[in-house]
Amino acid sequence: MAEYDRTFIADRMRRGRQMKLQAGLLLPWTVPPYGYRLHPDRPRDPAGVQIEPTEGAVVQALFVRYLEDAGTLLGLAKDLLQRGMQSPRGHPRWSTASLHGLLSNPAYTGKLNGGRTHARPARIRRSATHPLGKPAHSQASTPPETWTFVTHIPALVSQDVFDRVQAKLALNKQRASRNTKAHRSLLRALVSCGVCQSACLARTTKHGHSYSMCRCAVQPLYSQHDQRCKARYSPAQQLDALVWQDLCELLAHPESIAYALERAHGGHWLPQELQARQDALRKGQGSLTHQLERLTEAY
Repeated sequence: MAEYDRTFIADRMRRGRQMKLQAGLLLPWTVPPYGYRLHPDRPRDPAGVQIEPTEGAVVQALFVRYLEDAGTLLGLAKDLLQRGMQSPRGHPRWSTASLHGLLSNPAYTGKLNGGRTHARPARIRRSATHPLGKPAHSQASTPPETWTFVTHIPALVSQDVFDRVQAKLALNKQRASRNTKAHRSLLRALVSCGVCQSACLARTTKHGHSYSMCRCAVQPLYSQHDQRCKARYSPAQQLDALVWQDLCELLAHPESIAYALERAHGGHWLPQELQARQDALRKGQGSLTHQLERLTEAY
């Protein structure tokens, strides 16, 4: 009965929020986009949304500068860093992902919509040394026809400027170097730097030489670093041959896979500090279990 009641209450709250969104009485977010402020006494009331003058001017300047011939996301990030403008989260550097999200937010045209994203399991990793991440932290865009229109808020850019920016973002995405498949790279998005743990990029020179180079060494602003990485470029052909040799050795001796999985489940690949902490936690858990048994018997 308690589980049924909990499910019933959750479903009723979801339907109530949806009705308030459709009626324009509830904001679809608790943290406003960069450039807006909420009413302190009514933080979820759409009528209390106001433009923050300084941040609003920055948003308008970003839209205008990106439409210039030489306007790029990286150029905007460099310009904001030179001007000392902090990111929406208070960091000294703006990431290209934050700028892309800002330039693609339709709320700046004055139209407030809900249901623009939905949670999905993570599909890609930042680098080969990092896990896929938590599914709750991955968001996927939904089609515009499924959005829920809430209400109108003060606009910062016109619909024409916003549409032109979206067209340029889509065009630059098609022409991005990461989407070019002219040169074959067997380890694309699978190599990480051994110095700073950043992802490595595959690059081919005009003479036909292929390398895996640290992303922080090419452009540290992408990796949120203050200085360039000192790692050297890795020849792609030699690295491919080394990985292919290890793969063939693994396929020839499949029993090593079971051994590696056993070591991984046992925590043998963890650093010594984490292994020692795990041992201490196991001993503490055993001691607590023994004490509970003694107390239960005494009772």
